[in-house]
Amino acid sequence: MKRISVIACLASCLFVAVQVSNAAESKDEGIKIGDYRLMPHADLMSIYDSNVETQPSNEKDDVSFRLKIGAGLENTAEKTKLKATLWGLSEKYIDLKHEDHDDFGESLDFQMLDLGRFNFGINESYEDIQSLDYAVGTIQARQLTRLGARAGAKITEKMNASLAYGFNDTAYESPRQYDWSEHVVSLLGLHDLTDKTAGKAIVAANFQSSDANVKDGTCVSALFGVKSKQTEKLTGEVGIGVMNLSGEADATRFAFDAGADWKAAEKVNVFLDARNGFEPSVLDANNYNLTTRATLGAEWAFVDSFSLMGSGAYARNDYLNPVVENDESMKKQDDTLTGTVRLTYHAPSKYLKIYLEGRYEDKNSTIDLNDYSQTQVTVGALCSY
Repeated sequence: MKRISVIACLASCLFVAVQVSNAAESKDEGIKIGDYRLMPHADLMSIYDSNVETQPSNEKDDVSFRLKIGAGLENTAEKTKLKATLWGLSEKYIDLKHEDHDDFGESLDFQMLDLGRFNFGINESYEDIQSLDYAVGTIQARQLTRLGARAGAKITEKMNASLAYGFNDTAYESPRQYDWSEHVVSLLGLHDLTDKTAGKAIVAANFQSSDANVKDGTCVSALFGVKSKQTEKLTGEVGIGVMNLSGEADATRFAFDAGADWKAAEKVNVFLDARNGFEPSVLDANNYNLTTRATLGAEWAFVDSFSLMGSGAYARNDYLNPVVENDESMKKQDDTLTGTVRLTYHAPSKYLKIYLEGRYEDKNSTIDLNDYSQTQVTVGALCSY
């Protein structure tokens, strides 16, 4: 019955989407308003989830219908860049009504690029969401606030430097999770090595506070590496170094941060993102979590109207202090592997994309009650102008 509901609803939605898409005549991206472009979008999907509540046993499967609508606003000026987004999401389940939720979020990024030898930027974002939280291992309702500012300068013809500040805050609705926040100050230096590559050095300090910890934590890191200048084929950077944590836990670890987008062939794009860092535990008092996150994937436009994307992701939570489980002190470590495959049809009108996605996730923990496996199949249509 659930599958019949999915097919019927999806067929109706896709029919409407095709009619709207084919009716559009403008070839420009977005709606031009003076020096700005307004880009509305709507994403409708149906999701089958084999383990909605990510339980180790007695899994509950269900089908949900999710609608996400929003709009982006960008300017077209050369000296300044402004990008703003606003979105809302509603997801409803057929059986598990208590999992229904409505989310929303917004973001703003502003950059001043032509100030002589200087440049400046600020950004902020806010999200009120209910989704899987890897720090907890289950679906959690939470509010995420991000603020940032950056000032850069061209020191010499081959050297650039920038100073940045960031504030991050995570607030949970459930009293069983601990809220936490951090202030981040970083100094970045770049020195041209070749026409396409620059050496990179970054020193950062994270000042973290948590409802779970008596002492605030301080993490100081230093990373060195290279950064490629943006070209048609490659944009990327990598840094390795060391980070030191002091507070409720004291630790020194190897640190890394890497990201890349590579056009490997005319129709093949490869993407990579990997990093690690310290965070206060949101589950245990007086504890810290060494987080590792990595994603590797590729997208192949094998014919004019279709593309195939595949990606693999790895997430590790390694807690520095032992935890007490069933009156026994034990090491806590979680490892999560996620594989995703998506087939996308790009309509000739360019305003419509129809996609089919399969996703499998498996979590293994030193605490058996934290294990789970989950399979999701999604069918959806994205209309964007």
